[in-house]
Amino acid sequence: MDFVSPVLDVLTRLYACAAKHAANIFHLKQDLEFLRDRMVELKNLREDVRARVEILQQQNMRVRGEVGNWFREINSVQFRVEQILQQGDLEVEKKCLGSSCPKNFWSSFNLGKNVSGNTITIVNLLGEGRNFDSVAYRAPRVRVDEMPIGHTVALDWLYEKVCSCLTEDKVGIIGLYGTGGVGKTTLMKKINNEFLKTKHQFGVVIWVSSSKQASVRTAQEVIRNKLQIPDSIWQGRTEDERAREIFNIMKRKRFVLFLDDVWQRLVLSEIGVPPLPVLDDQNKSKVIITTRFMRICSDMEVQATFKVNCLTREEALALFLKKVGEDTLSSHPDIPNLAEAMTERCQGLPLALVTVGRAMANRNTPQEWEQAIQELEKNPSEISGFFDGKDIYEARRRGHKIIEDLKNACLLEAGDGFKEHIKMHDVIRDMALWIAQECGNRMNKTLVCESLRFVDTGRVTSWKEAERISLWGRNIEKLPETPQCSNLQTLFVRECTELKTFPSGFFQFMPLIRVLNLSATHRLTEFPAGIERLINLEYLNLSMTCIKQLPTEIMNLAKLRCLLLDSMHSLIIPPNLISSLSSLQLFSMYDGNALSTYRQALLGELESIELLDELSLSFRSVEALNRLLS
Repeated sequence: MDFVSPVLDVLTRLYACAAKHAANIFHLKQDLEFLRDRMVELKNLREDVRARVEILQQQNMRVRGEVGNWFREINSVQFRVEQILQQGDLEVEKKCLGSSCPKNFWSSFNLGKNVSGNTITIVNLLGEGRNFDSVAYRAPRVRVDEMPIGHTVALDWLYEKVCSCLTEDKVGIIGLYGTGGVGKTTLMKKINNEFLKTKHQFGVVIWVSSSKQASVRTAQEVIRNKLQIPDSIWQGRTEDERAREIFNIMKRKRFVLFLDDVWQRLVLSEIGVPPLPVLDDQNKSKVIITTRFMRICSDMEVQATFKVNCLTREEALALFLKKVGEDTLSSHPDIPNLAEAMTERCQGLPLALVTVGRAMANRNTPQEWEQAIQELEKNPSEISGFFDGKDIYEARRRGHKIIEDLKNACLLEAGDGFKEHIKMHDVIRDMALWIAQECGNRMNKTLVCESLRFVDTGRVTSWKEAERISLWGRNIEKLPETPQCSNLQTLFVRECTELKTFPSGFFQFMPLIRVLNLSATHRLTEFPAGIERLINLEYLNLSMTCIKQLPTEIMNLAKLRCLLLDSMHSLIIPPNLISSLSSLQLFSMYDGNALSTYRQALLGELESIELLDELSLSFRSVEALNRLLS
């Protein structure tokens, strides 16, 4: 009987094998459905993983190799499964003998085997896809980021000078200065992009756009992103701690740091930049800055300073004509001469020439060119006095016409958002300021101070000559005590969200001021002392301030024609104050509390002002509305 056990074992194995293969044949329909369902499941998972990948790729991350292989394996198995399902469905339809016996056992056997094998593959792919902890990784940053750049004009010699400084060990910081729009940034972009084309020893090239709002923290964030300092050692750290992190990395690298459009001194050590020059073989890094002010180069201890000059007359005309285009120039015989006249107004500034030149392309009539030239040459005094002796509607009509003329000449553009908004290119703005300053002959006639923390003594000295001053920006915290402004006619102190108060003597020496705009200076809670003594004041805008009460002394403002108090929800107006302003033509208290039920007496005061032409109010009670309509 000893021979029986081996025989039984063989028979058992044969049976198990046969049963398995028989299952492939007789359970084909169920196996096909199971395969079809798993394939749908795998496709859905693939789309989920692909969505994760696409989000991370938008953040400049790279797909992991195993994830890429997973996608490729799915594509391969999908192709096979589609063929198997198509073949299987036909096989099921051909079954005979009560739908249990296939016509071709060998074909059905192979098909069932393929179904089983691909089902296992799909189940494994499902497991892999569900277990991906991460699908992409942060790729190493390229050493140099290419910057978009147009054609450079007349900068080749200066480009060679700067490039030669990059090879000099004794030069660590290079400065380029010149007026706005002269080509400083364009030149620096050309130098940056040259690092992509030539061999160099710098490990990383970093570009930081500084601007008026520059801060140490802003520069640190840009450098951190370039150096790929992880969140785990960055978030929640102080500026000093972040500076140490940057320093510890940059001191081991040979770098070039571009700081574009610097408006105030930046202390490189506070950012984390190692001291320059470093006279050793390991680190001969460079910093290149652009600025409008030569003193910034001195303040930042620049070792090589270069002035970027305006174009010569011939260079300027060639650039302008190129941007206007031959079709426009040949459209009328007078246009070439008019183009020369307009080129003169651009004062050799490449960005102004490009901006205005593009705007004048396709302007094919001399009238259009003459209008644009007139707008460029218009004396600002013609605009500033348009309110004299006119009613509100005529003044507004003329104001709108001036704006439309400037828009038609492409010197103003439609703003973003509200249709009433307009915007001006920064180079056109600089040119407008230059014209307002009598073509540079009276630089202090019109002053614009933006985002200074404190208005220093040096700046206040220039106010003596100023006729118009605009102070703007969230960083302004403190104003001078008693500025001497004997010629001042217009003063804007707008959107100074950190300014809490005006010095008591601030308005003491402003006898001629006619326009005063303090709107959106949100932290201002007290009416500034001295305004009531501005006897020539005609326009006062306190909108969106938090001033609590108007003083009765503003009854002295006998010439006041416009009073704007919009969005001043807690403002208290003493009785009989508004009715005493007999010259008032425009009163606005939109989105305020002027016509709440307990303040309806204000309507009576407004009705008593004979010259009042325009009224803007918010109604918060039916009684107030009926009172106005009655």
